[in-house]
Amino acid sequence: MAINIQPLDSYRIGRNQLPIPCPICGSDNSIDAAECRSCHAPSAIGRCGTGDRKKLKPQLILPLGADGVGKTVYLGMLLDLLNREQDRCEVETCGASSVSIQKDTIRALSRGAFPNPTSHEAKDWNWAHLRLTQRSRRAKLEVFLADIAGHAMLEEVESPGSHQAIGPLMTKSTGILLMVDAARVAADDKDEEYFARQLISHANELRELEFEALQRKREAGGRKSRRAASSAKESSPPVALVLMKSDQCSETWDDPRGFARSRMPSFWAEMKNRIANLEVFAASAVGAVAKRRTSSGYMSEMPLRVEPRGIIEPFRWLIGQSLKN
Repeated sequence: MAINIQPLDSYRIGRNQLPIPCPICGSDNSIDAAECRSCHAPSAIGRCGTGDRKKLKPQLILPLGADGVGKTVYLGMLLDLLNREQDRCEVETCGASSVSIQKDTIRALSRGAFPNPTSHEAKDWNWAHLRLTQRSRRAKLEVFLADIAGHAMLEEVESPGSHQAIGPLMTKSTGILLMVDAARVAADDKDEEYFARQLISHANELRELEFEALQRKREAGGRKSRRAASSAKESSPPVALVLMKSDQCSETWDDPRGFARSRMPSFWAEMKNRIANLEVFAASAVGAVAKRRTSSGYMSEMPLRVEPRGIIEPFRWLIGQSLKN
C-alpha cells in the first residue's frame, strides 16, 4: 500500500520567529507587531518595498514645531483635504491612527474647539500613513507623518537621546515640515525663531555624525563613496517652512519668503549654510479665532470658523521634491 508522505516545512515556522528590526530605532520586533516595542513607530514603514509593495516608494515627512503651533490641526486638516481632492492624486488612508487624527481634528473644529494637545509619551503619538498614486506621473508612494509633541522635541534638542525615536526620525526623514507661529513671530516673540534654529541645528548635527560614520565605514572597507557629498547640507532633506496661523497675520500671504527673511533674520542666515532646499509657505486651518477664559482662569483660543488655506501646498511641494530624486 502506497504511503503518502508530506514534508514538514519546519523552516517556515522558524523563519516567522526571526526578529524584524525597526527601520527607525533598530530594535528587534516580532513579525506580526503593529508597531515597534521601543520607539512605537509603525511597522508598516519597514514593510515598504517588500512583497506586493515593492513598487511603493516610502517617504518619511517629519513635522517639527513647538507646542501649540498647530501640528495636529495641520495633519488632521491635510488628511481631510487629501481625501476630498482625488482628481490629481488617488489617496488611500492606511491605519486606524491616520483616521483618528482626521476624525479628532475635524470633530473638535466643528464644535468650536481645537484638538487636545499631543501626549508627551511616544506610545501615544499618532502616525499618519498615506498611499498616494499621482495620475500624471503614475508614481506610487507610501507617506508617513508623525505627530510628535512639541515638548518632547524641546527635550530632545536640549538633551539629545531623551526620546528614542526623534533623533533617528530627523536623520531618516525625506522631508521636513518646519512649523512656526506667524502671529508670534510678527509680534517679535523670538522664542519661535530660536526653537526653529535649535531644531534644524540638531537635525543637521545628527546628519553630519551619520555621514562621518558612513564615510569611516566605507574607508575601512576600502570602498569609495558613490556620492561626493562634502557635508550634511548636500544630503539634507528639503525643508518646507510653514508660517502657521497666518489668519492672524495677513502680511504672510503676500510674501511668505520675504516675511521669514525680514522677521527671522538669524534663522534665515543660518539656513543658507545648513539647508540646500528651502521653501516658505503661509498656512491656516481656521478663518478667525477668539479668546475665552476657561473655568481654571486661563485664556484659550477657539476657532470661529473652519477655513483651510495653504494646507496642501507645503506637502505637495515636499512630495514633488522627493519625486525629483
